[in-house]
Amino acid sequence: MNLKQIFKNINFMVFCVPLSIDDLGLVFLNDNDVFNIIINTKHPKYQNQSILVSELKDILKTKSSARPNKEQACEAKCTAMLAILEAFDDNEPIELD
Repeated sequence: MNLKQIFKNINFMVFCVPLSIDDLGLVFLNDNDVFNIIINTKHPKYQNQSILVSELKDILKTKSSARPNKEQACEAKCTAMLAILEAFDDNEPIELD
């Protein structure tokens, strides 16, 4: 399964890039209401263009941010995405392409 199938009604973009941080990833809501999911390709849990459902849930719960004027919208979008992910097994891989 991939993110486009899971979040088909949510406006988001995924970036898989090498980051200089230790975290697997982070998410932020930009000024255009596009949710940006950034995954660290240097992290050992990133494998074959995928991460686990549980890992994405953790990123959404602990690594989300937005500008002060978008904080409520960011929280709402994270909550909606987490609700969708509840239907999936935590150990199921998600393709990020």
